[in-house]
Amino acid sequence: MPPALPQRVVCLQPSATVTMADLGLLHRVVACTRWCAAVVPAALGDGRVIVADSWSAQAKEILATKPDLVIASVPYQAKAVEEILKSGIRFLGLAPHCLQD
Repeated sequence: MPPALPQRVVCLQPSATVTMADLGLLHRVVACTRWCAAVVPAALGDGRVIVADSWSAQAKEILATKPDLVIASVPYQAKAVEEILKSGIRFLGLAPHCLQD
């Protein structure tokens, strides 16, 4: 059986937050960065937590939001990713090379 759709998403990349908003899924975002909120002002509402971005992400801060998916983009903190994965949380690491990505 495929995994359940994520209900509690942490976005560490503004483009991920924009995509979630465009898909009508912003209500599933429980935390994002200040850069995400800068491009999607609605991300500041509904009790969302502002966390550090991919560059300086701390696993403890992210895991405290009880996500079931974390979306980040390179470069990200390898140690934080390792801790997130060890906790059983799904992690989507994006590595775009051009605007089409």
